[in-house]
Amino acid sequence: MLTNARTSLAQIIAALRSPLYLNGYALMLSAMAMSGLGFVFWVLAARMYQPAAVGASSALVSLLMFLAGIAQLNLRGALIRFLPLAGAAARRLILGAYAASLGASLLCGGGMLLVARRWLPEGAFSAVGPAFALWFIISVAAQTIFALQDHVLTGLRQAIWTPVENLVYALAKLALLIALAGSAFEHAIYYAYTIPILTLVVPVNYLIFTRWLPAHRPAPGQTSAPLTFRGVARFVAGDYLGALFALMSTTLIPVLVALVLGVEANAYFYLPWTIAGALELLAVNMTASFTVEAARERAKLVVYSRRVLGQLLILLALASGVILPGAPFLLGIIGPDYADASAGLLRLLALSSVPQAVLMLAMSTARVQNRVGTIVALQALNCGLLLGLSALMLPALGIVAIGWAKLIAQGGLALLLLGTLLRPVWSLQE
Repeated sequence: MLTNARTSLAQIIAALRSPLYLNGYALMLSAMAMSGLGFVFWVLAARMYQPAAVGASSALVSLLMFLAGIAQLNLRGALIRFLPLAGAAARRLILGAYAASLGASLLCGGGMLLVARRWLPEGAFSAVGPAFALWFIISVAAQTIFALQDHVLTGLRQAIWTPVENLVYALAKLALLIALAGSAFEHAIYYAYTIPILTLVVPVNYLIFTRWLPAHRPAPGQTSAPLTFRGVARFVAGDYLGALFALMSTTLIPVLVALVLGVEANAYFYLPWTIAGALELLAVNMTASFTVEAARERAKLVVYSRRVLGQLLILLALASGVILPGAPFLLGIIGPDYADASAGLLRLLALSSVPQAVLMLAMSTARVQNRVGTIVALQALNCGLLLGLSALMLPALGIVAIGWAKLIAQGGLALLLLGTLLRPVWSLQE
């Protein structure tokens, strides 16, 4: 028995030496740290601030993520797809991605301020002064680069550093949230959420360009692939439309809830949505590592797909096994009102994480194969089903409608994909 235990431990250690698992689990650890401390952030916000303030700030944060997602121009996918084999062109790729995204973020942030008063939930942008308007634009730009730099680290196979970066950010925003409680700052929660982002962008990118980028090389026996503006632009242009659908299916849902049910209902919705986002990040980050490794070794695409899907199903089954019975207790930490209003939603969102992992793997497989049309179609279907079903069911069912919409939409898509694009993964076809 002792020999078997030692053998199993040796196998685990050997597996973790593989960049597929090492970078994948580093990204997962980062996601769990961010999500766990993010949950703590919103729990403290719910206890220290009024529900209307929590609801308004959560809508603002969702809007920030939506605008930053647009401004990234889906260059995240290009970075993890092309950096592994970019060679000497890697620096040019990173700088070009940053420059394009910064320009887009300034346009998005400034443009949103011009129309915000017309359609945002009441209280979200009330009494916007020059200081907050300026900070909103800056925070969109900072969040854009903050998100891109994690994908730069992944593409450079340095994802092991993302948990450190994101842990520092999560702790800093918690400290600032507590420090600003009771202050006269309007949108204090939003300031606490965004100020630490700017303080991390500079040091992380200093390390990227002075330490990790110079050490980046293609795998032994491989040469760097020719990197052309046309090739990258073709990939980004097609993939970007799909990314916009994905962005709308996540960041616009809290805004939809606030518009239909009000900002207080959005406060009860947003915490389960945040927890479910942690489960989604498990799949997003593991499939990001899969994209990097499969792009380097296309012959192992099916083998890597099986390994990643197996790992994800185990992890998500364990997480769902905790959340399904424990939802009232988890939400009860915030208060009995949250447990009563949100437990059913959290259970449904946890169940939907399993078919969502299948969807994430299918899109990563299509990305490696440069099947951009498939990615766009999947994202469009998912977005249309989720937003459409949510809008139809919200007035009658309340916030639990989002859980049903997500489970129905992604469950149907997962079944479709297992019978088509992902059939080789379970049918043992190479």
